[in-house]
Amino acid sequence: MMPDKKNMKCGHCEKRGESLSTCSGCLAQFYCSPQCQKANWKTHKRACKPFKIQEVQGKGFGMLAIRDIKQGELILMEEPTLVISKTESKRNAKELMKQYEGLDETKKASIMSLHDDCPTGPEDQKLRRIFENNGIDVNSQQAAALYLSIPRINHSCAANVVWGYCEKKPLAKEVRALRPIRKGEELLANYIDSWEASFLPHTERQKRLRKWKFDCTCTVCSLPSQQLTNNDRIRCEICRQHQQVPQFMSKWDVKSALEAAEKKLKLSLEIKDEILTSLPASYLEVFEIASIYKITGGKSKVSTESYLAEAENLSKSFGYSFYVGFQNKVKDIKEEIRQIIKSNPQILSK
Repeated sequence: MMPDKKNMKCGHCEKRGESLSTCSGCLAQFYCSPQCQKANWKTHKRACKPFKIQEVQGKGFGMLAIRDIKQGELILMEEPTLVISKTESKRNAKELMKQYEGLDETKKASIMSLHDDCPTGPEDQKLRRIFENNGIDVNSQQAAALYLSIPRINHSCAANVVWGYCEKKPLAKEVRALRPIRKGEELLANYIDSWEASFLPHTERQKRLRKWKFDCTCTVCSLPSQQLTNNDRIRCEICRQHQQVPQFMSKWDVKSALEAAEKKLKLSLEIKDEILTSLPASYLEVFEIASIYKITGGKSKVSTESYLAEAENLSKSFGYSFYVGFQNKVKDIKEEIRQIIKSNPQILSK
């Protein structure tokens, strides 16, 4: 329910009145004119977020959308509060405490309010536990960092948000919407978002998630028995097709490799809302093999450019790190095709 604008005031000049406009980013700030909104942006942008943090039953705290969020929308960009190198493990505890002691009291309190998997444990190890429970790999996994807001995002095997690194800010993380998110919906990320882990059956995923000491009850893991069995079957078959692609390519059986890649993509689309972050790679794989198949004389109905376009659109919407990965992979594919043609010049004469 929106507040009565009669009691609201402009966030910049403090003018009151019913003609105030609402900030479309957070729906929590009001302005009497575009000029006042622009003038106040430097101050307001730190608080302008499309989510709120509140208690979620059975999960502690979580993030909930306070308005509809579009696919690909930037939800949060956050700099780390603590950063520790993984290559200096002996110094980590002292360095962690040194950085912590240099923070203001508000940030210290925010850190100490984050999840601690052993709240009754030794007090002098509490900071270390919180860091290990909530830290995220950064700098190509050479370091780990602690953020104040991102740890409030709970897990789901059908994530609706993803985080990645930012352009020109390698330690900062940006969180984007993987799909449209409705107002009131919880923002959820996949804690084990790797190819290997995402396509494991639910029993194996649960084992990996116990690192964080909870049992997953997401929409996938809570499916009725028969539907859950079918979901596991699809994931296992995706893995099987995924493994067959390099096996066929090692024998230069490009046609069979393309068929396996197409089957993998088709199966992925059956559960696409659960494995969205893997789709750009699946589309690119079909594009790559179909391109090789065509230049080596194969006849395929696959529209290579349409798969490339799908991969590009999804990568762009998922954020900077995904798009950089897409661009690098496309460069590799083009170089691969160039080398194939160079080694087989007769291809161009066909």
